[in-house]
Amino acid sequence: MGAQGHAGRCVSAHIIEEILHIGTGDEIKAIWASNGADYGGMTQAQFARFVCAEVRCWAQVMKVAGAQLD
Repeated sequence: MGAQGHAGRCVSAHIIEEILHIGTGDEIKAIWASNGADYGGMTQAQFARFVCAEVRCWAQVMKVAGAQLD
C-alpha cells in the first residue's frame, strides 16, 4: 500500500484487518469453498513466512530432481 508515515500505517493496518474480517465471513468462505479453495486468514507476516518456506521447499525439490528452467 502506498500510505506514508504513522497515519498511513494505521490506515493500512485497518484495511488489512477488515479484509481478514471479510474473508472469514460465512458468505466468502462458501464462495472460496465452491471453488475448492480456503481463504487461509493469514496475516501479511504469516503469508510472507509461508511463501518463503514454500519457495525453499520447491527449490530443493527442483534441485534434487535436476529440473532446469527453459
